[in-house]
Amino acid sequence: MTVYLVGAGPGDPGLLTVRGAELVAAADVLVVDHDCPDEIVALAPPSAERIVVRGRAPLVPSGDGTDFLRSLVRRARTASSMVRLVAGDPFVFASGAAEAKVLLDEGIELEVVAGVSAATAAPAAAGVAVTSGPAAAALMVVSPLSPAPTGIDWAAFVSGGASLVAVDAENGWPELASDLAGAGMPAETPAAVVVAGTQPSQHTTRAHFGDITELRPGTPAIVVVGACADHDLAWFESRPLFGKRVVVTRTADQAGELSRALRIRGAAPIEIPAIVVTDPPDGEPLRRA
Repeated sequence: MTVYLVGAGPGDPGLLTVRGAELVAAADVLVVDHDCPDEIVALAPPSAERIVVRGRAPLVPSGDGTDFLRSLVRRARTASSMVRLVAGDPFVFASGAAEAKVLLDEGIELEVVAGVSAATAAPAAAGVAVTSGPAAAALMVVSPLSPAPTGIDWAAFVSGGASLVAVDAENGWPELASDLAGAGMPAETPAAVVVAGTQPSQHTTRAHFGDITELRPGTPAIVVVGACADHDLAWFESRPLFGKRVVVTRTADQAGELSRALRIRGAAPIEIPAIVVTDPPDGEPLRRA
């Protein structure tokens, strides 16, 4: 059998790839990160077994992580169609590489389906083109998660004028900012902080690097530093229903179409079916009428 390692994208369920949607819809076992969108998980058949993975620590091949990886292999051997759904892209600051190695070492066939990474999707939703213009002809993507990035010549980076995108900036950003400041990053360098990127709760703060060196967002955030952050091509947060939560009370079969239309306009639909259309238990009175 084959295990499908699928990237769920940055948070907006509409950014799931076509291939990813096909595989989730055919899965009989779905092993899913806890922060994957509910709308994507709902694509799986109602009969599919759903296994939720919480946190990142258990996903590395050391310590307690070996238990998770062993259980992943055991379940893969008995499933007819198993999808491992990973938030973002499986191979970009995620657990995909470790899990893929274990599966391949155990002789299990693997297909990797890349996902849209928040590293580029969140800035795009905030109206930041991370490689816009000659002043941003290069891009560095880092994660300040412990352990912090090492072996980087920050002085060369700062003098080169490249754009910096820090994902998982809710953890360790002040330490990374300190390295940048120590390497000569000018305090007036444009910066943007994107919280909950691509989601209806997205919030973008534009500032200068010197204003955010002690930033601790506390929630999923991405920080962009560089000349590119000076551009404000806002579109996502300007949609007519952005930030609104709308309860959709149509039947479960009918709600999807309206929810998609609301989501395109920026709303966060909450599906609570209040009616059910069904055949009457006795159709004779209706036939007579």
